[in-house]
Amino acid sequence: MGDVELQFAWSIGNVTIGVLLAVAAAILYGVAERRREGRARVFGLTVTRAAILALIVLAVSEPRLRFETENELPLAQAVLIDVSASMNRADATGATHADRARATLERWRQSAIDDGENSVHVVALDGQAREVSSIGNLRFDRPYSPLGESLAHLGEQVDALGLGSVTIVTDGGLPFTTAERTELTRLRERNVPVHVATTFDLNEGGPATADIEVQAVDAPGRVFAGSSVQVAARLAATGDLAAARTVVRLEVDGVVVATRELDIANLSSDQAVAVDFEFVARTGGVSRIEVVVPAADGESNVLNNRDTRLLRVIDTPINVLHVEGEPRFEVKFLRRAVHGDTGIRLVSLVRTAENKIYRLGVRDRDELRDGFPLTPEALFEFDVIVLGSVPADFFQPEQLALLPEFVARRGGGMMFLGGHGAFAEGGHQETSIQQMLPFVLQGTTSNADASLRGVMTPEAEQHPVARLGLGSPKSRPLASLPRLTSVNASVGGLAALKLGAQALWLGAPEAGGPARLLLAEQRFGRGRVAAFPVRDSYRWQLDRTVPVDDLTHEQFWRQWIRWLALSTPSRQQLEVDKTEVAPGETITLSARTLDARHHALDAGSTELMVVTPGGERIAVPLVPAGQAGLATAQFVPNQPGLHEFEMSVRTPEAQVDEAVSVISAFADVHQLGREMFSDQPVAERLNAIARMGGGQFVALDSLKDLKTSAPTTPRVVTSSRWVELWNSPWLVGLLLGLILIEWLARRRWKLP
Repeated sequence: MGDVELQFAWSIGNVTIGVLLAVAAAILYGVAERRREGRARVFGLTVTRAAILALIVLAVSEPRLRFETENELPLAQAVLIDVSASMNRADATGATHADRARATLERWRQSAIDDGENSVHVVALDGQAREVSSIGNLRFDRPYSPLGESLAHLGEQVDALGLGSVTIVTDGGLPFTTAERTELTRLRERNVPVHVATTFDLNEGGPATADIEVQAVDAPGRVFAGSSVQVAARLAATGDLAAARTVVRLEVDGVVVATRELDIANLSSDQAVAVDFEFVARTGGVSRIEVVVPAADGESNVLNNRDTRLLRVIDTPINVLHVEGEPRFEVKFLRRAVHGDTGIRLVSLVRTAENKIYRLGVRDRDELRDGFPLTPEALFEFDVIVLGSVPADFFQPEQLALLPEFVARRGGGMMFLGGHGAFAEGGHQETSIQQMLPFVLQGTTSNADASLRGVMTPEAEQHPVARLGLGSPKSRPLASLPRLTSVNASVGGLAALKLGAQALWLGAPEAGGPARLLLAEQRFGRGRVAAFPVRDSYRWQLDRTVPVDDLTHEQFWRQWIRWLALSTPSRQQLEVDKTEVAPGETITLSARTLDARHHALDAGSTELMVVTPGGERIAVPLVPAGQAGLATAQFVPNQPGLHEFEMSVRTPEAQVDEAVSVISAFADVHQLGREMFSDQPVAERLNAIARMGGGQFVALDSLKDLKTSAPTTPRVVTSSRWVELWNSPWLVGLLLGLILIEWLARRRWKLP
C-alpha cells in the first residue's frame, strides 16, 4: 500500500473557514436558546447542529481520498515495424524487405512465447503506434514513416504496458529530425532503450542492386515571370548499371526545357554528381519542375529516377522607382533596357534644376507630383528603388529616414548606382544610406574617372543573376564587355566589405592599382540591397564594340530588378511550411496581414479555403498565433495532386485599399513519398538513432539475440485509486442520522 491523500475542491483554508463558521453559527443559536431552556439540553442540541452544518460544508467542498498502490509489471518489448511503401522493394536476393520483416517477426514472437519470455507487442510505425494483431496481414503502403509521432505514442504507454525496450524494424528510410531526437531522449530518460534492426544485410554494406537516383533538387519556390531560373540536381547510383551514359531531362509541366548528358560511370553511392539547369519562366501560375533520369537496364528501383518541385511564377508587374539628382544617360538607357517588358513598370524621377523634377512613366498626373515620397504609404507602393547620382541635400530628413524602412520593414529591393552625387562624394557617409550599403565608405573622395574592367568572384558563379552570359544566347560574359567608369573613390576593395555581404564583381582599374568593388549585395532586414558604383552601365549598349543585337545590358537590368523584388512581400501573405508532401502529412500554414505602412494588422475577417485536386472546397479554421496579424492553420491532405489554399481577407477600407483581397499558396501531394529515395545504405543514420535511444543497431536476423540494456527487474508502476467521499452513502447516512437525532430531541423536550 502506498500513500493516502485527502483532497478538496476548495483550498484547505476555505474548508477550515467554512467549518469554523458553521460551528460558530450553531453556538450563537445555542446561546440565544439558553435563556429559555436548560443548559444541558441546549449544549446537546448545539453540538448536534454544529456537526450537521460542518458536514454540509464538507460535502459542498467535495472531499475525496487518493490511494496510491505500487504494482510490479513484467517487462514487455515493443517492436515498432516500418509499414511504409519502401518496404516493398526487393533486395539483392529478390525478397522484399516487407517479406523478410514478416517472417522474422513471426519466428521471433513465437519463440518468445514458447520460451515464456516477456510479452512482445508488435506495433505499426503509423503515427498512432497501433498494436498489430496479425503480422501476416500487415500492409506496407504508407508514403512516409512518422517515427517521432509513433515514439511519442509509445512513450504514453510505457507504464501501462510495462515497456522495457523498443525495437524499430525498418529498411532505413526514417526521418531523424528534432522531433525524433526529442522522443528518443525521453524514452532513454525513462530507462527504455530504443534499438534499431535493419532489413538490409549489414555484412554487405547495404543493397547491391543497380539503381540510379535523383537524390535532391534545389530550385526557387517563387520567381517573377521573365526571370532566369537555376535548378541544381544531385544524382547518385549504386550497383552495376549496364549503360555508360544517360541524358538527364528538366521538364516544366511535362515539357522538356533542358537536357544534360551524364557519364554514369562517375556516379556512386558515396559521391553524388551535381547537374545544373537554367531556363526562363515565361508565364505566371504554378508549375511543376521535374528532373528525370531514364530508367537503365536492370535497374531495381525506377521510382526514384525523378523528383519534383513546385515553382510559383508571379506575373504581377514590379513597380520600380529610379531616382536621379541630375540628368544623365542612365535614365534613358535604363528605360530602354526594360522597354517592352510587361513584368516591370518603371517610374523615373529626375531633378533637372533646383526645385524642378521631371517625371517619366507615372501612372497618372498625380503620381509623385510632389517629387520623392514623404510618407511610408506612398513610398511602399514601389517594390524596387534604383538610386543614382543623388546627393544628400536632395532629400529631406524624413525622406532619408524612410529608405532603411523601405528595405528593412517593407522588404523592398534597393540598387545604388555611382555618380558625382552618390556615396561619400554625395555626402552620404553620415546619412542612413551608409548603414544600408554592403560596404563601408572610405574617407577619401574624388571625382576623377576610373576605367574598370569587370572580374567575377567565385561567389558570382553561384549567384542567381550575377552570372552574365548564361541566361540568354544574346548576352556576353563579363570579361568581354566594355570597361565601365567610376568616379567614386569612396568605394574601396574587398577589405571594405561588411560582414554578411557578398562581393560579386571586382573592377580592375585600367591605370593599375588595387581592385574596387564593382557589384556587391547583402540582406538588410526583410529586403535586399545591391551596389553597382558606376555611372555608365549604358556603355554595354552604346559602345561601338557591342553588336546591335547584344542583350547583355537588357538582361542585366531585367534580371537584377526581378531578383531585388523577390524579397518584397505583399500586404497579405499566406505561406506553407512545405510544398511537397505525402498523403497523411500535416501542412502548416501561416497567414499574415499588414497595413499600408507594413505594420501587422488584425484583419477584420479572414477565411481560408482548401481547393482539392477534385475541385472540393474545404474551410480550414485559422487560429491566432500570439502575434498581431499572424494566424496559423493545419491541414492533412488525403489524396495526391495539387492543393490550392485561398485566403480571403476582408478588412476596413480605411486600413487596406481593397475591401476584399484573395491570395493563394500551393502544395503538391505525392503518393510516392521520400521513402522511395536514398536507396543507398543508411547505416550511419540508423546507428545514430540507436545511439541516441541508448540501444543497439543490428541486422534483422540478429533480432532474437538482441541484448537489451533495460533493467531485468520488473517495472514498478504506481497506480492511483480515488474514493469520492462527498457523495458516498455513509456521509449521507451520517448527515440524515444527525438530523433525525436533532429532531427527536426537540420533540421529546417539546422544543420548537
